[in-house]
Parts: sequence; structure tokens; C-alpha cells
Amino acid sequence: MKKLAISLLMLSVLSIGTSAMAGSLSNALNNAANKVNQAETNAAKKQEQAQKDAAKRQEERQKAAEQRKQEWKKQQEQAKKDAQKRQETRDKEIQKKKDAWNTLIGK
Repeated sequence: MKKLAISLLMLSVLSIGTSAMAGSLSNALNNAANKVNQAETNAAKKQEQAQKDAAKRQEERQKAAEQRKQEWKKQQEQAKKDAQKRQETRDKEIQKKKDAWNTLIGK
């Protein structure tokens, strides 16, 4: 009887230890799973931020390119206006010379 009581006592101590160890193992596995989940979440956030940053840089490059294009158009328009003014000035000078010549020859 004494041996049976000791055996039962040992068995209960053993099962308490096993359940305690199982609880610790369960906690350890949960902690590991949480760390992996957190690492995956952080990686996803970093990737999302990198994509946002890349999109922002692309948008800034497009804006800069559009601004350069607009500036180039303005320069071209100004160059065209300047060329027209020079041509008008030359035409007036030519007309003055024609008028002067015609006056000289009596037309």
C-alpha cells in the first residue's frame, strides 16, 4: 500500500511537472510565433513605406520633367517672338530704304 501511495504521489508530481513544462513550452511557442508575426508585420510595413517613397520620388521626377518642358516651351516662344521682332525691324528698314530709293528716282 505504501508503494502504491508513493507511486501515485510520484505520478501526480510527474504530471504536474509535465503540465507545467507543457505550459512553458506553449508560452515559448506562442512567444516565438508572436515574434515571427511581428517581424513579418515590420517587413511588410517597411516594404509598403519603400513603395510609397518610390512612388513619391517618381511623382517628383515627373513634376520636374513637366516643369523643364514648360520652361523649354516658354523659351521657344520667347525666341520665336524675338525672331519675329527682328524680322519686323528688318522689314521696316528695308521698306524705308525702298521708300528712300523710290523718292530719289521719282516714283
